[in-house]
Amino acid sequence: MRPAATSDYWGNDRFGDHYRHNGRWEWAEGFNTDVFFDRAMQFMHNSRNRPFFVYLPTNVPHFPWNVRPEWRQAYRDQKLPVELDNFYASIERVDKNVGRLRRFLAEEGLADNTILVFLTDNGTGNHKNIYNASMRQFKGSVYEGGHRVPCFIHWPAGTLGKARDIDTLTAHFDLLPTLAELCSLDLSAGLDLDGRSLVPLLRQSEAKWEDRAWVLHSQNGNETPRKWTSSVVLTSRWRLINGRELYDIQADPSQRMDVAAEHPDVVERLRRRYEEHWDRCGLGRKQPNERPIVGASQQEVIELGPDAWMLDPPGRHIWWQGDVRLGKKLNGFWPVRIARTGSYRLDVRRWPAYLDAPITGIPAEQRTEETIVEQKRWRFPECRALPVAAVRLEVNGQTCEKKVAEKVPVVSFDLTLKQGPADIRATFLDKRGEEISGAYFVYIRRG
Repeated sequence: MRPAATSDYWGNDRFGDHYRHNGRWEWAEGFNTDVFFDRAMQFMHNSRNRPFFVYLPTNVPHFPWNVRPEWRQAYRDQKLPVELDNFYASIERVDKNVGRLRRFLAEEGLADNTILVFLTDNGTGNHKNIYNASMRQFKGSVYEGGHRVPCFIHWPAGTLGKARDIDTLTAHFDLLPTLAELCSLDLSAGLDLDGRSLVPLLRQSEAKWEDRAWVLHSQNGNETPRKWTSSVVLTSRWRLINGRELYDIQADPSQRMDVAAEHPDVVERLRRRYEEHWDRCGLGRKQPNERPIVGASQQEVIELGPDAWMLDPPGRHIWWQGDVRLGKKLNGFWPVRIARTGSYRLDVRRWPAYLDAPITGIPAEQRTEETIVEQKRWRFPECRALPVAAVRLEVNGQTCEKKVAEKVPVVSFDLTLKQGPADIRATFLDKRGEEISGAYFVYIRRG
């Protein structure tokens, strides 16, 4: 979960936060990265006498960069911009916790026979002063700086050989078949995997390795993917960007020279590979498998927030609580799948339900003893009230409007919904009937 995202607990800022644990929000003292590692090591300690698997994704160094003043002091001395002080201090906090994890594994007698994998999810943040190894662009880009990341695999008892660099083109989807082979698990029964086991490379760097071409693309906010949008086809030598630009990554790792005109045969071959991927994955249609299921049980309540909006046309989206606080004017729809035909209640809110704050007002800031244990160095923007006079709800052709009374936290709609896919859009209107923004939160339950 991204820190301070609209789906995160309201007001979480990395210190003294609430965490969803076994379906319930629980408060924990300390910096969130420390908390994640504490809980992971507690689980490993309790599981040390049997096989275990731990997936531990941190949410630093993602914005917001809220760290203790003493953690950023070393970077402050270098006279960096203050946001980079915090950014680098966040990275250092991950480093310290990885070191703490390795010491823990050694103390528990688990170090030799635990496979430890460390990797990141995308390229670095977009800032002119951030070192990027001369790669082009940053996070979110289909150029090399957007997706090339480190991956370390450590297993002393696994006969992986001495520490070394392996420069073969590999990807995250290779980890499943790799770990399966290292753990002697059989994945051959009916599975069509995109990845390939890296075990031959890990145990012998010069192992015979057939080159391959695979596709990455970013279609965030598009329920129906757009062909060639934000795409790259990769081989060990070539990068085809958006179906047009071609780069020889071995001769030009910084991707400065587009050589598509000199190699039309390569462009055509990689375009065919993209077309095969597009057809195989059925990308030229809406993706019903991505829709959350509503109404599977009588008791379940589905929360829909603005970070799950689909935008048409796609563009800048709302993902963090600051935009909701500021009342950012944006609207989208939520694609869901109705589990069964029947009556449903849809509660429309501006703020998360547990705040119980009025649609036309602002929530009381969460100021309790437990949330001020740690010194707060970073602040959300102040909440703004919106002049909401009515709510319009649209679901698969049904349109309803209700007025909003003062100090009311929720407007409820009771609708009969048919089984199958449904698009839900909720909109705040002013007294003239003009759109203010999308309604940021909708809660749905059956009955």
